[in-house]
Amino acid sequence: NHSHDTQKLVLMPRHSKNNTASAVFTSFERNRLQSGTQKARLGHDSLKPFDACSLSLEPVQNPVADAQGNIYSKQAIYEYLITQKELYKVNLKDWKRQQEALKNEEKGKKEEEFQKKVANFDKRESSITSDFRTSAPAAKNHSLTTNTLNSYWVPSLAPAGVTEVIKKPSKVMQSPFGHPIKLKDLVPISLTPIPGFEEDDPGRCKTGRYMCPVCKKTLNNVTGVFCIKSSGQVYCSSCMDKIILPDMICPQTNTKFTKEDLLELKPEGSSFACRKQDDLVATVYTPVARIG
Repeated sequence: NHSHDTQKLVLMPRHSKNNTASAVFTSFERNRLQSGTQKARLGHDSLKPFDACSLSLEPVQNPVADAQGNIYSKQAIYEYLITQKELYKVNLKDWKRQQEALKNEEKGKKEEEFQKKVANFDKRESSITSDFRTSAPAAKNHSLTTNTLNSYWVPSLAPAGVTEVIKKPSKVMQSPFGHPIKLKDLVPISLTPIPGFEEDDPGRCKTGRYMCPVCKKTLNNVTGVFCIKSSGQVYCSSCMDKIILPDMICPQTNTKFTKEDLLELKPEGSSFACRKQDDLVATVYTPVARIG
């Protein structure tokens, strides 16, 4: 019987194996539909070069680095911080204006509650001295006039809209990567250019513009790069570990430094899969197609 069933499976008609006869999508059809979670590996063209500004993505001019090791052009980061300060002033004015309006509204509510208490007190005092026969119909008519329906389709009777509460803006400036940043914390760095790199097109970020002044190795996203904050000099990681750190002396300026002066410049990444710290996969979440 088992061999007979196997023979039936082998001799199944072609139409029964067709995709149109199944309610389940194949991998090829799912990719063509572009539904659900879409993932794509980033190539070399999608990564920022080492010597590019993190804001303008152009070759750095007068480079500076923040506390996290991100490189910026001095003019670009200064304009960014000035814009952040102006935005803080505008948001602070809006917050103060809303706080003043909320205080006036609260004050008006308290005044209205006080007037209601006074009116209720006068009403109780007048009901004691007046005749019950004359006050009862008046109270009944008053209850009929006060019990009104809140008709949402009538503009005058529509409920009041709730205004969004503005949060108090923070004085701490945020970097483009979401970290606190201050102007005084920016470190000017000195990159050693490769001889002849000025002949390249200055409007493009090409690899191989700067090198380590000790070993003459080209600095890029693959090589680890360290900066000495006290001198601003930039070296590759191999020279830093083998030559510079044992003596704790900057080779270019011949000055001593401490471990607190070391700053690792953050690379954008590389297209090598062996670098596990690089997130080279872009993910897009879209609704999943369902067949009902």
